[in-house]
Amino acid sequence: MDAQTVRFEADASIEWSQRVIGPKTISIAHQRSTGRYFHFGPEEASVFALLNGRSPAEILTEMAVLGSNWTSDDLMQFVLTLQNNRLVSTASASSSSKDDSATPQPAKPVAAVSALSKATTILSSLLSQRLPLFDGHKFSQRMASWLGWTQSGYGLAAWSVLMAVTAIAAYRHSNELYGELTRIFDSHLYLAMFAFWALCKVVHESGHATSAAYHGVRVRQFGITFFLFAPLAYVDVTDAWKLSRRWPRVQIALGGVYFEVAIAAIAFWFWLAFAGTLPGHLAAQLAFVAGPATILINANPLLRLDGYFVLSDLTGISNLRMHGRNQLLAIVNRVFMGEPLPTHLLSGWRRPFATLHAAASTIFQAFWMSGLVVAVTYWMRGLGVALAVIAILLWVVLPVGKWTHSFWNTVDRHGSFFPARRRLVGLYATILLFLPLLFTSHSPFARRVPVAVTFQNEQLVRALGDATVRSIHVDAGQRVRTGMLLVEMEDLELKLRRDDIAGQAEIAGKQSVAARQRGDHAVAESQHQRREKLQAQVAELDAQIAGLTVYANREGLVIGNDLDRLQDSFVKSGTILFQIGDPGEKELLVAVSPSDVESYQRATESPQPALVRLRGGQMIQVVPTQLAPRARLEVPHPALSAAVGGPLAIESIGDPPETKLIEPYMQSRTPLDPIASQQVHAGQIGTMTIPDTRTVYERLKDYMTR
Repeated sequence: MDAQTVRFEADASIEWSQRVIGPKTISIAHQRSTGRYFHFGPEEASVFALLNGRSPAEILTEMAVLGSNWTSDDLMQFVLTLQNNRLVSTASASSSSKDDSATPQPAKPVAAVSALSKATTILSSLLSQRLPLFDGHKFSQRMASWLGWTQSGYGLAAWSVLMAVTAIAAYRHSNELYGELTRIFDSHLYLAMFAFWALCKVVHESGHATSAAYHGVRVRQFGITFFLFAPLAYVDVTDAWKLSRRWPRVQIALGGVYFEVAIAAIAFWFWLAFAGTLPGHLAAQLAFVAGPATILINANPLLRLDGYFVLSDLTGISNLRMHGRNQLLAIVNRVFMGEPLPTHLLSGWRRPFATLHAAASTIFQAFWMSGLVVAVTYWMRGLGVALAVIAILLWVVLPVGKWTHSFWNTVDRHGSFFPARRRLVGLYATILLFLPLLFTSHSPFARRVPVAVTFQNEQLVRALGDATVRSIHVDAGQRVRTGMLLVEMEDLELKLRRDDIAGQAEIAGKQSVAARQRGDHAVAESQHQRREKLQAQVAELDAQIAGLTVYANREGLVIGNDLDRLQDSFVKSGTILFQIGDPGEKELLVAVSPSDVESYQRATESPQPALVRLRGGQMIQVVPTQLAPRARLEVPHPALSAAVGGPLAIESIGDPPETKLIEPYMQSRTPLDPIASQQVHAGQIGTMTIPDTRTVYERLKDYMTR
């Protein structure tokens, strides 16, 4: 078809409306045949209005009369975009003259779609597929009749009170919640976690549908999107753009998070009522999935999900990501290719805001999507590797190839290709030159290993068994001497068991003597052996009873709080009652995981001190000491346990359950000088900063595979 005989026809199903966003008035085209919405600036909307049976030459003439400076290339590029979105079709002038009522031919591209665009479309369909399930209008109306009150002012007030009360209670039980969080990936609960996740997504989409129906917006479709073969529910509420007021649009966008967080709050109170049971543990997992996980993902404005659309609406920047990334790309082109900056479509503070958002979202999504791809590769093996290759092609290779192709064929004002090509060759040569450094250079970032402040050679006065504290002979802050009586505890059951076994041993001894006198040597020997075993048990129980009376094994001060409350109280085995140590003699207990051993050993060989940052903001410098030769599964210090908010993950093993670290840690003890010892407190935890011996590539790999 000759370009001079081409005439354009706009889709007759398009319905136009206008909205003021910031300082500009934009036109919104609603394509009723597909339910999609498109935003146009004033000039683009004027050009679109001219696409009504006119040829390119006629359109350019009309535009010149209106004062527009569009070129033929600008017009054809704009029309190509419209055609790709099926907003415009083309027909020849000859066919139009023969039959003015003839239906325009299906849209044909004015220019051939590039191979890169076709490849992008094909690869995108392999990573993401959308499957509509049913029309959501009736369902949303029913949900609105049941739960529409939640969208009212009274419902919002009730939701706010629930969130405030739950947040306060969660803060007060943060240690217990952290313990539940460490068990969120329990392999025995994978099926339950998947069921919770599916339930939350149904609730999420129902929240969008309920809010939309409440505000009079028609809900079109419910369906499932498969992204990296993971099923994700979706609901089509694009008609929300018809609403002129901003708050209803924001409420619809946050409807899913609104419902899910409410479910998380209810699950939290169920957990609080049944803590320590399996139903309580499952409720805690539901609370994590519906609460923090939803806020992190769906409410995150750096992902193109609910939070992004809310931010776009609140700032008045429609198509925020498109504007921001176009401006960011223009800056990249300016820096690396010397291209002049194009005319900005945004003005005022919105221009730098969109650019900063694009930079932040690009960095975040690079790490986010890399982590997802790595996780899929590990979980799905061969298929995961194939998906990873497709993702790299789609998100890295093709965009970079398209960008390179566009500049490789750029002609400067003198009609030469060479300036742009020289820049491209120089840019890629620089990248190839520095790429090996990723695999050879040490990471510039530091590692951090957990530490806890303890007394040097401290004595932990603890209960060696379940017992009742009968007498405390010292006070907090009192200085004691070696051998001084500290505490007396009593276990009546232990004493009764000891006396019972001692009685059995005495009886066995008498029976052995009587049997020997009768000449029954076999019975005599049997009773003799039984007596010896019972006496061994008595000796063991005597040692346990003796351990209930504790003496000082060093000089120092008594460190503890409210020792008076221990009087006549029952304590469990292993409970620390108080400590004895010297405030001027403290040390750092360092816990080093297997992956950090090499870096820590290198830090011990360096003459430079390591920086230690303790919780509360205190910082000290120490010279790390050598590691103890054996790794341990025992928790090195109670304050480092995840059960009380520490950094070390733990698990319960055996029956009765015993707390152990998930992976073995090596330990070292670094003495502090008297000045530093007086500045810190025993029990404080923090981190020690040490150099990273991994290469940059290994650092990134470890980060993404965690």
